[in-house]
Amino acid sequence: MNDQSESITGLDEIDIIQWNESEVSRIYPTLKAEIFYRTNIDGYLCIKADGFICSNKGKYPFTYPQTEYSFGFNKGYISLFDFKRATYKECIITHDTWGPFLSDQNPITIILKLEQKKLLSKLIPNSEAPRVGDKKYKIYIPFVEAWYPYQIPFNFIKSFCLSVYDQKKHKLIFNEFPISQRNIFEEIIDRIKVHYH
Repeated sequence: MNDQSESITGLDEIDIIQWNESEVSRIYPTLKAEIFYRTNIDGYLCIKADGFICSNKGKYPFTYPQTEYSFGFNKGYISLFDFKRATYKECIITHDTWGPFLSDQNPITIILKLEQKKLLSKLIPNSEAPRVGDKKYKIYIPFVEAWYPYQIPFNFIKSFCLSVYDQKKHKLIFNEFPISQRNIFEEIIDRIKVHYH
């Protein structure tokens, strides 16, 4: 059951306090039971031009050097955030690992909510990745990272999210635009791109 009413029995008090104080706990209602792909403005514009999301096979620079050693990259998969399979408790205990990815792109992070019914039959769950200690182990985000082995058509996107962390206010600014507001979303990122270039 992936719900905030789910029992959190067994969690350390410090885990609960840190979660409640985190910015990602505030947007969790938007995330729960959904599947997302994270990118930046240039990445989104490439997706729009190509008509699909594809895996980065080294064509684009990595945000983090360790990506080269990750499970998803080495398999040629598209890495996704899967909050459908991850339990509420699992999201809490790993939020300091996955949370920063939701606002780590400059000047803004784009998060695409995907049609899970179109993905689930071929989605590779987190449980399929080799665990620490296995000789085939490659790094990945515990519990919430999942993978897709094929290109994801643009029409699998059901909403667009803009996310940025305001360093001065110590606040995560997160806005979601339904597919019907795609034009508004794209006008905003065009203005941001012009401003920061």
